[in-house]
Amino acid sequence: MTWRTYSVDEDDQLTVYWFRKELDWRTGYVASALGVEGLSHEYVDVLGTADEITGWTAAATVYVDEVALAVAELNRVKWRTWRWRRRPLVRRSADAKYNEAKARYLQRVRAAVSVYQPVRDVIEQRVAEQEAIRLAEAERSRREWERRQREAEARFEAWQQRQAGSHDSVRNEQARAEAVRTVIEGITATAAVLEKAGRPGRAVIDDKPREVLHGWWVDFDWPDVSDFPGLDTPPDVPVDHLPSGNWDVDLCLYLPDRMLFTPTPFGEYQFATVVSERIGSSDYTRPGWWKRDIEEFAEDLFPDWVTYHTAFSGIGPDEDLRIPFTDHADPAVFVPYVRAVAQQALAGVRALVPGPPQPKPM
Repeated sequence: MTWRTYSVDEDDQLTVYWFRKELDWRTGYVASALGVEGLSHEYVDVLGTADEITGWTAAATVYVDEVALAVAELNRVKWRTWRWRRRPLVRRSADAKYNEAKARYLQRVRAAVSVYQPVRDVIEQRVAEQEAIRLAEAERSRREWERRQREAEARFEAWQQRQAGSHDSVRNEQARAEAVRTVIEGITATAAVLEKAGRPGRAVIDDKPREVLHGWWVDFDWPDVSDFPGLDTPPDVPVDHLPSGNWDVDLCLYLPDRMLFTPTPFGEYQFATVVSERIGSSDYTRPGWWKRDIEEFAEDLFPDWVTYHTAFSGIGPDEDLRIPFTDHADPAVFVPYVRAVAQQALAGVRALVPGPPQPKPM
């Protein structure tokens, strides 16, 4: 604890290491003896034997008691002379008495400091030694953590280099690109047929037609992910260099069961999905359309990235780890999967094309 009196001009701070257990230092022994005004405290971790702590406590008590007596004597003189020190005729005499009291106070306090100083030196040396040990251990821990971090980063970089030119990754990328191209070309061709067949009907959102779209409702029957075992399994990627987290491997994120296939004002076609959109900055929502052109629709059908979200992830790109889905997927499973998704996407749209007229029954 550190304390100084405001009754003297000198800024003499008195420090005492207090080992008595107290419920509240502001009402404890030191505060009661010296006053809480001018008293501050800081917790210090210091080790000592039972005998040492007993001796330190006794010395601190004697020190505080002696300072308290000196303060009490100084305050008595202060309050006895403060009125006289404001009167011109007796000011000099009153000031002299108060200055004598301050001198006695300082002499008495400095004597108490001298007696307590050896105990304080021992404690502070012990504190310094323990702090040096703590800093050395912290430095060793930091270097060990940095070593492990470098090794973990090296393992991840080695994995990246292996995957960069792997035959499996190339097969997966080619299969994905082919599936996207097949969906775009097939839907574009189907759109041309629908255009010739006539204008589509009207589509509204429930009973709130904020925006009326004309188009065809398309129902999709997507393949079951469970038929492609291991595809949604988190990748075996060394991530020891990152904080703990979880892999996001959601294959069905962009596979809605029903979408509207609708022309745009520019003569092209797009897909629209019913979503809940926020009204301004409020928490209220209303039905709305989420629109994507054919190229966006085709790209979103197939998994692009796998993301590792850490507990400290933010909104910046450096907060998460993202790797191409094609880098970890097994081609024996991934290639059939993207082909199945492409097939179902085309089947849903092609179902809109009217078939040839059937002959009337005789």
